[in-house]
Amino acid sequence: MKVIKDTNKKKIIVNSNNFIDGVHIIQKKASRISSLSYLLHYIRSSWYVLLSKEKFDIVNYQYFLLAPLYSWLPRLKKIRVFTTIHSFPVDSPKCGRITSFLLHFDWKVSSHFLGRIISVSDTVAALVQDRLGQNSLIVRGGIDIAETNSLDGGYYLYLGRIDPVK
Repeated sequence: MKVIKDTNKKKIIVNSNNFIDGVHIIQKKASRISSLSYLLHYIRSSWYVLLSKEKFDIVNYQYFLLAPLYSWLPRLKKIRVFTTIHSFPVDSPKCGRITSFLLHFDWKVSSHFLGRIISVSDTVAALVQDRLGQNSLIVRGGIDIAETNSLDGGYYLYLGRIDPVK
């Protein structure tokens, strides 16, 4: 486990190095939760990959925002880039007209820089096809209920964010 200070000198970012089934996973955590901090985090992490002496096989972005600013950096070292899309912010009732317009414009530009796209459900895959005009690989989170036919209590409890577009 490594601890480094963020450039804003107010937060400490914990970076973890994990080995799962022989795969070395390096996580760089963002300091705040907002669109701007995600963008800065993606840029900072992409430069880390580019300048690092470590060998990386894949970089996986957990959404895209202004992807042309950062997603090309890992490709300079011939590293495969994946983008996982969980949902689209414009589907949230919090998204206003101006934000919606800007996000739609960003999608049109960014869609050319995303690499392979991973969707978390059939619904999100359909939205990716409709909005970005691209196919995506579907990797569902959680468990397959059809395979859990031995539920003792006869019910399935789901814990997580309820999102109608997932």
